[in-house]
Amino acid sequence: MNTLLSQIRSFVRKHFFATLALIVVIIIAVPYLLGYRIGPGIKLERVGTLDLVNVPAQASIIIDQNFTRTTKKPGDATYELLNGSHSVIVSVPGDFPWNALVPITSAKTVQISPIFISEHPNVTLLSGAEKDVAVQTVASSTLPSKTAPLLLANGCAAVYVDNNQIIAEAKTAPGCTPPPFLCDTATSCSPTAIFSPLPTLSGVARFPGRQDALVVEFNNVLYALDLDPRTPQFFAPILGATNPKMGTLPDGTIVVQNDASVFRINL
Repeated sequence: MNTLLSQIRSFVRKHFFATLALIVVIIIAVPYLLGYRIGPGIKLERVGTLDLVNVPAQASIIIDQNFTRTTKKPGDATYELLNGSHSVIVSVPGDFPWNALVPITSAKTVQISPIFISEHPNVTLLSGAEKDVAVQTVASSTLPSKTAPLLLANGCAAVYVDNNQIIAEAKTAPGCTPPPFLCDTATSCSPTAIFSPLPTLSGVARFPGRQDALVVEFNNVLYALDLDPRTPQFFAPILGATNPKMGTLPDGTIVVQNDASVFRINL
């Protein structure tokens, strides 16, 4: 027994610094592998995950004003971030930069699909029966109202126009989780002005395939608009036309009629 203790003491003396370094590495590595990082005030905080979905190749990603990387191939881009709100910018050659304010919660994953709007509009001219349906759709289109709103955020936000402002109002149906920008607490929500342009709004529609964005029309231009009004709010021109009037087909496609033609927008 004494011999064994002597051997242990001898080993510790001989490898003291290596053993100490190993202990330090373990103390640092274990919390890191469990998702903990040093946060504000030198506090240990568990990170959350941001998953940017379907990001094209050659996209430059900037988080909290710090350049992170340029993607080499299309796919998802994943980041571990501290608890709190983070500004995210994704810039792709040939598209308008997408930006958003993303809330991150410790130990949870937030998935977001950025909106990419080409600097060169992609439209398809319509003719025949397709054109007739589009013309009828445009003719029957009206601005959403408080009594007939657009439902976004998976039905948990009613969006309408009032006094030339786009307003979003939380829906309190069972199972609904309204967007956080509409509610101070889980039970305290109030109507929020999403967008207030000086020119008169002539069209407001849901962005095709999205629950968090709109297509708005004023001054002969159609724009993509993020539903979340907090800075930075995504806002980008989709296309300009002469006296455009837009409508939404049952499948969500945006169609436009102007003085010269009828076409659908490929978003």
